Amino acid sequence: MHGEENISRSEGYDLFEMRYVVRYQKLRTHCGKNWAKYPPIVRNMLVDMSYNIGEYGIFPKGNLPGFPDAVAALNRGDWAKFINEIADSKYASDVGPRRAGKWIALVVRDVLKGKTSGLSKEVIHMLSTYTTKHSKDLNAQIAKNK
Repeated sequence: MHGEENISRSEGYDLFEMRYVVRYQKLRTHCGKNWAKYPPIVRNMLVDMSYNIGEYGIFPKGNLPGFPDAVAALNRGDWAKFINEIADSKYASDVGPRRAGKWIALVVRDVLKGKTSGLSKEVIHMLSTYTTKHSKDLNAQIAKNK
């Protein structure tokens, strides 16, 4: 490539970390006091999602509507509804079950403690597809809490 330099893996990680911190801080500022109420895994999920759907992610900003039902569930702490909304979004269909499924599985594991009541059939299917391929521990926890 003309005029471009390759960067080392270390430089790449530094660049990613810098960009991650900027996204994290923008979302934290945008969410105000609600940000501290979100579990850490949910905050990380929201930052990751912002790379695919814009810097404010699921939150409305300007004339971008965001994901109003997901945000309402998030602010109520209704984690099953939040997960259902994310799984049924264009984001989930765009990034696919490997990426969306990972975040959904982590929220089920860490926030819902493996309980699947209130989750849609689509989420259960996504969980079973993701966990079958990626996590024996999560499979066991979900099975135990059905």
